[in-house]
Amino acid sequence: MLSSCSVEEVHCRRRFDEDLKLIPKSYQKGSNAFLLMKQLQAIYREEGKLNDLSSDERLKQRQVVIKPLVVAFFAYLKTMKVFKKDKFGNAVGYALNQEKYLRVFLTDGDIPIDNNASERAIQGFCIGEEELADDRYN
Repeated sequence: MLSSCSVEEVHCRRRFDEDLKLIPKSYQKGSNAFLLMKQLQAIYREEGKLNDLSSDERLKQRQVVIKPLVVAFFAYLKTMKVFKKDKFGNAVGYALNQEKYLRVFLTDGDIPIDNNASERAIQGFCIGEEELADDRYN
């Protein structure tokens, strides 16, 4: 079962990645955006190790291994003072506002960490629909 809440993880990660790209390469490693992306990568890396587990076992492992990483990620975010109008501040604000939804995958072994697979599966259909709509109006 796919939760609509799992979509938030992808958007959160994308926002930090977009901010990191704005930072000159020589300064990236010392940035908060870099550290947060590393934390997100660790969460995804550990989640990737659970792919072959049953739903129940995946949930147990998420609680033991991944939940502490997610807790640390949000604890770090909550210590930051940011400008809400810049890209990084926007990313931090988004993550904090969506915290409840970003944690949903920790409550059920059947909920994926994100919905990337679903978005890829329907992308062709959506693009086809756009082309049909364009053809109708041209």
